[in-house]
Amino acid sequence: MIRIKKNRKDYHNIKFCSDLHFGHDKDFVYAKRGFGSAREHALWLIDQLETLHSDDLLVVLGDVGLSIGPDSIAELVRSFKCETLMVWGNHNSGVKQLYDAALPDEYKSCEIYPLRITHNVTMLGDSAMLQVDSRRYYLTHMCPLVWPELGRGAVTLCGHSHGSLKGINAHHSVHDIYGQILDCGIENSLSYNKSAFFTVEEVDTILSGRKKAANDHH
Repeated sequence: MIRIKKNRKDYHNIKFCSDLHFGHDKDFVYAKRGFGSAREHALWLIDQLETLHSDDLLVVLGDVGLSIGPDSIAELVRSFKCETLMVWGNHNSGVKQLYDAALPDEYKSCEIYPLRITHNVTMLGDSAMLQVDSRRYYLTHMCPLVWPELGRGAVTLCGHSHGSLKGINAHHSVHDIYGQILDCGIENSLSYNKSAFFTVEEVDTILSGRKKAANDHH
């Protein structure tokens, strides 16, 4: 597992997001988020990405886009203007093409991480541990039951569920079922702060009110 250490003071903001689903022309995605069409949703996502500062750190927890073709999704990823850390989702069109193109010839038959796939974006693999100052965040796309360093205070940030796994949502009252996990998907961030992102301070505030999970003996 990749481990990354960052200092909060080095960035204007540190932000997390998941499941952008750029270009996904299904009303169960864009309509649930309050948009009238996939185009309207896509333009909003572009506007949200434009709000990022060049000295921000963005963490993307998978599923950047689909259904619009890999070239369009790759173009969106190339446009990210701040340092970006990314993990795989279950819809990797465009991102996979960037990753394959960045692999050195001698590693084309395997995977290596971390790998810079654009001038600003680094792919970390299926999961990674991000440490910001003394706080540790386990990054993955799908919600786990247990995770590395759970017993030593690490929390989990994920996506995938689109708000359907109620115990890991930002506003849900039944917080102690799954422990300190947050679904950082667009549905949740829109509900929480009307943007596409959670700041690291918002993440800490949300998860500070949840007890650690006791799902096994560790």
